[in-house]
Amino acid sequence: SINVFTYSEDFHITGSCLTRNFDETIALVKEILLEPRWDEKEYARLKQALETNLKGQEANPNAIAASNFRKLVYGDDHILSIPTSGTFETIKNISMDDLKAYYNNLSPKNAKFHIAGAVTKSQTEKIISTLNDWNGESISFPLNNIPKEPKKGDLYFIDFPEAKQSVLYIGKLALSHGDPNANKLGFANEIIGGGSSGKLFQTLRIEKGYTYGAYSFISQYKEIAPYTVTSSVRANATLKSLDIIKEMVANYADDFTDKEVELTKNKLLKANTRAFESLGAKLGILSELSKYDKPDNFIELEQNELISMTLEDYKAIINKYLDEKDMI
Repeated sequence: SINVFTYSEDFHITGSCLTRNFDETIALVKEILLEPRWDEKEYARLKQALETNLKGQEANPNAIAASNFRKLVYGDDHILSIPTSGTFETIKNISMDDLKAYYNNLSPKNAKFHIAGAVTKSQTEKIISTLNDWNGESISFPLNNIPKEPKKGDLYFIDFPEAKQSVLYIGKLALSHGDPNANKLGFANEIIGGGSSGKLFQTLRIEKGYTYGAYSFISQYKEIAPYTVTSSVRANATLKSLDIIKEMVANYADDFTDKEVELTKNKLLKANTRAFESLGAKLGILSELSKYDKPDNFIELEQNELISMTLEDYKAIINKYLDEKDMI
């Protein structure tokens, strides 16, 4: 398989093949990169499909909540306030000429290659050398302005008549993945929202039965990313769920004890013993190395950072980044 897609900050071409077909697969990637067809009929078909998809999102409470949450935390003028799929407003005037102009951004000077499999360094270099006639200059991307006075402490409603569930998004801008405190915030989040063992899940689903799941996380961006608590709850449990989340986040630092320190350490260290076995996980390691300029032994360093975290460290991080009064 070969796929082309985007994330908030990246443009990706990914592929998976038998090792013996590596040469032929890279040849197809080269064709995709260097021989665009600019087919008007295909463009019209794909744009129509995108419009249909966006129309469907207008009736999807999860999509409505997610897109409006991003607009609230980033403000109207930031590119991350707009979904990568676009909106009716942002896509309606995009022409084939716009795509041809954007194609110039796909420069080898900005590209990183990540390869995991039964191939040697010399084999890889030989195969990748077939892309030597891919030309282009380094592209600089404009910086975005984070709101100087972000919205905080307010409650926003979007009415969706007859909805059986309410989609909740609670959060605030926190930090970038390159920030020295990024790992510490990730560790600190584990007890409250890190999966089915987190307090949010255990309270809202297991104890109360208000939802199928409740989680919290910090997105990984080069840009400052939001800390987010999210859940879809029964409509008649909307206020009760918000009250529980509000109280849980507000009291999180005070409720964090040496027991939570030990639970966090044991849980994450055990998870790491099997976290890097698949080829996909190994590609993830390479991506972390190249996107965020991490050292080769960053996994070991992060584990040491986890082990050295004290109760005071956790409380300081929670108080700095998870202040409930600053969240929307």
